[in-house]
Amino acid sequence: MITVYLACGGLIFTALLGFVLFIAHYLTFSGYLAFIFLGTFLAALTPPFVWLLLGLFFGSAIFIHAIKKVASNQFDTIGKKGAKRDAKQLLANSLPVLVAGLLAQFFPATFNWSEIMTALIAVSSADTWASEIGMLAKGDPYNILTLKKVATGLSGGVSLLGTFAAIGGSFLIAATYAGGIFLFTPISFQPATFWQPFLLGVLGMFVDSLLGSALQSKYRCVVCHQITEQEYHHNKPCQLVHGLKFIDNDIVNLLTGFTVLVITMFI
Repeated sequence: MITVYLACGGLIFTALLGFVLFIAHYLTFSGYLAFIFLGTFLAALTPPFVWLLLGLFFGSAIFIHAIKKVASNQFDTIGKKGAKRDAKQLLANSLPVLVAGLLAQFFPATFNWSEIMTALIAVSSADTWASEIGMLAKGDPYNILTLKKVATGLSGGVSLLGTFAAIGGSFLIAATYAGGIFLFTPISFQPATFWQPFLLGVLGMFVDSLLGSALQSKYRCVVCHQITEQEYHHNKPCQLVHGLKFIDNDIVNLLTGFTVLVITMFI
């Protein structure tokens, strides 16, 4: 019965908050529906802190994008999607957490599910901060596999600024979780409560870059010959030059989340 009440509470809360984000153009309509779906089931299947950490992640992503938009005149013509979140983007970042919450219902004592879910959110935070802030780096990033310079914004590229940003994003989530454990259940607090989600968050960012470099689809514009992740550039269909057509940034994020889920279960 408590689970039903939590689900109803999640449904009402996310419907109202999602509507505000939809009106503010931070969510597409499909993103709004996915937001409600995720909020309802996460409220039923996961502890309340998961809501807090996911809210912190999405809130920080919106804040960083807004600040970057004001502080920089750079526009991303490489990446496939902007800051407006659709259903696919939300599911890619949140579905691994939802699956962990579902597994926790069947195997509650098998793993430390709280730390696993925190690590998964830390991965999303690290990757998003690295992508958003890394765009502001002065020089071009380096492909994580070939170590050759690539265009700013292209998946698989890493920079010093982006790496420090990833560390900051993972730190925010891990420190918030560890701080809550220390304040409310100090007997359960151990240094690993912070270090494991934090390090797994940073590791996840590098896993995401590796998958983005190796598997993600990249195209060449037939007009300007720029390498891009967009299927169309200058209103013309682009030529696939690397990766698998069906693997875009959202699929890479989803694969990264499930990869980290498996790694944390082994650890």
